[in-house]
Amino acid sequence: MISFKYAVRGVILAFVGICGCLGLSGCFDTKQPAAAESSSVQRSGSKAFAEALEAANKGLPDAQCKLADMYAEGNGVAKDEQKAFEWYKKSADQGFAEAEYKLAGVYLGANLDGLGVPKNEKLAFQYMEKAANRGLPGAQYYLATMYIKGEGTDVDDELAFQWASRAAEQGYLRAQGYLGAFYYDGRFVERDVDKGLELIMEAAEKGDDDSQLRLGIYYIDVEPDSAKSLHWLTKSAEQGSVEAQRYLGIGYSDGDYAGDQKDYEKAAHWLTKAAEQGDAMAQHHLGLLYLHGYGVAQDPEMGREWIAKAAEQGEYRAQYHLATMYLVGLGDKDGNADEKEAFRWCKASAEQGYVEAQGMLATMYWNGQGVEKDVHRAAQWYLLAADAGHPKAQHQVAVMYATGEGFEINSDKAFTYMHRSASQGYDLAIQDLASMVKQLKDLAEQGNAAALNDVGMLYFHGVGVERDYIEAARYLKKAADKGHENAIQFLESLVGSFKKEAENGDPEYQYAMGVMYLEGINVKKDKKMAKKYLKMAADQGNESAIQALKSLGK
Repeated sequence: MISFKYAVRGVILAFVGICGCLGLSGCFDTKQPAAAESSSVQRSGSKAFAEALEAANKGLPDAQCKLADMYAEGNGVAKDEQKAFEWYKKSADQGFAEAEYKLAGVYLGANLDGLGVPKNEKLAFQYMEKAANRGLPGAQYYLATMYIKGEGTDVDDELAFQWASRAAEQGYLRAQGYLGAFYYDGRFVERDVDKGLELIMEAAEKGDDDSQLRLGIYYIDVEPDSAKSLHWLTKSAEQGSVEAQRYLGIGYSDGDYAGDQKDYEKAAHWLTKAAEQGDAMAQHHLGLLYLHGYGVAQDPEMGREWIAKAAEQGEYRAQYHLATMYLVGLGDKDGNADEKEAFRWCKASAEQGYVEAQGMLATMYWNGQGVEKDVHRAAQWYLLAADAGHPKAQHQVAVMYATGEGFEINSDKAFTYMHRSASQGYDLAIQDLASMVKQLKDLAEQGNAAALNDVGMLYFHGVGVERDYIEAARYLKKAADKGHENAIQFLESLVGSFKKEAENGDPEYQYAMGVMYLEGINVKKDKKMAKKYLKMAADQGNESAIQALKSLGK
């Protein structure tokens, strides 16, 4: 079931939109002399600006906000983000709702690189709350998101729902779609899927890009319909929704929208738009297209450039792919490899839990590539990757447990990890496991008690051989007869557990008990008891028991 999680990302993007319209990106000085402003008027020759400045200097808050907009946008005057911030603050401090709303966005820290305004969620909340209480629907909506995320205030689901509802009642589309997601998910309110979809659909049809995105995802995950998904994602993407653009790009790349036919040109088109907006996942996918020449002219250097942009934002798959490129010099104009950079990016990805990177990092430590050789660190990373299911790492861990390089020798763990790797079809592990089992069986045939015990345990757990409780018991009995303590103890518990499962009606264990009584495996030979258990199993259709009874002549 979909849980419109993308709505939260939309909220974050929307906050960027608040301050994006301000364009505040420089450093500000709160004391700009009036003379400098007058000279700006002379240079700009803007009558509208002159009128706004005159009114603003008279203390009119709406004029101050308008003047701030003009400075922020470079409209009628040279763009000056410092003055934009100053005039927004003056207007907001007089209680002008629009300025309070925009100033709240400033204090949330969006688009303020180098401006010198430290992020201050508490101030942001205070200004947003003031604007919301004055009835500004945009502020009411963003105040709801602040209550949801606990920005500048405590998390309060009830107030979040109330403010989103007030904004929606005023026709604020983004809030309406947001409210629909609440009803759909049953978040903060009793779940009502139909009402939720109705609100989202209405907002989407009226042009809300977030709601269009939600519907696009809905028609991917909940009610699969590629045509409807494409329709809504395209509408959202055309309005600049970076997530919709990314979804479209990946969808076209995967062949989701044209009868399973991949359309790499459209994929590249939408991924480029999302990548240029800074979306890390889109940058990574776009880089791969350039790397392979899908939908674009093949350009490994451009591919590495986009993948590097994604990696720098922390995209773990991009970090891994960038590491592999550095390792072989792919994307370098001269084809030069850089093992240190490969190691750096591989480690960054591995530390985020990406199993492919963990395996690669282990190998780099093992071989001393880009870092001093360190067998013990290699072992740690191999083990992490192995426990996450990486078959090559599982094989390597098995070898290390078998040889004592990186770990203390432990034959049980060697067999376990080799079996896991082989079970995933890793050819080298399949070959090595077969060899390990043969060597152990050969040793057991020579009467080695430890080997007899180990083979018995292999059969019991089905490691390297097909699970066979009878063979397990036979080998363990031979080991026990030679005084192997583990075999003695395990057989005692084995008989008890087998008998319990047999009495509970399990035919496999009934057959096993029949054979154990027949052969005297840790129980006294008893043909009568053997037939009893074999008949119980045979009556349930156990073929082995049926054949055993026939051989006994019933």
